[in-house]
Amino acid sequence: MDGHLPEQSGEWHHLNGFLDHLRHTVESLATGLRDDDLARTVGTVSIGGILTHLAFIEDYWFGYVWTGREPSDPWPSAPWDEDADADWGMARRLTTPEVFALWRDAVERSQREATRCRLDDVAARDTADGPVSKRWILLHMIEEYARHAGQADLLREMAREAARSASA
Repeated sequence: MDGHLPEQSGEWHHLNGFLDHLRHTVESLATGLRDDDLARTVGTVSIGGILTHLAFIEDYWFGYVWTGREPSDPWPSAPWDEDADADWGMARRLTTPEVFALWRDAVERSQREATRCRLDDVAARDTADGPVSKRWILLHMIEEYARHAGQADLLREMAREAARSASA
């Protein structure tokens, strides 16, 4: 994940390039934060929670829907019945290195599984709304990462402001 956007290489490379750029953006916003800053919430959102949520959606959209494989650990054993947002809450049960490892492993798996294809191809599994194309999945993932990158940017700024206030 180098964050490099391809300049002229066709739709497949452009979509993957933008997704990788946004992955890199989220990673850079989360890197270097103290554990308490990674866990700091606004409402129910934290940067650590963003990373565990993104790990889940990587696994869901590229693994379960795109390729048709069963979910990877820890998602089958997550307490979904007790917490509909168990993917967000996972960050509270993990150390910072574990949060990053979970997210990075999910991204690496997605990058292996979401191989170049015809973007009009239908994914291996239907969603609750019916079948989706692989182009739709890539665009949806870009939208997810863009939204969460904005949240992570604000949370990181709040952490910086809290650190400045504490040292004043």
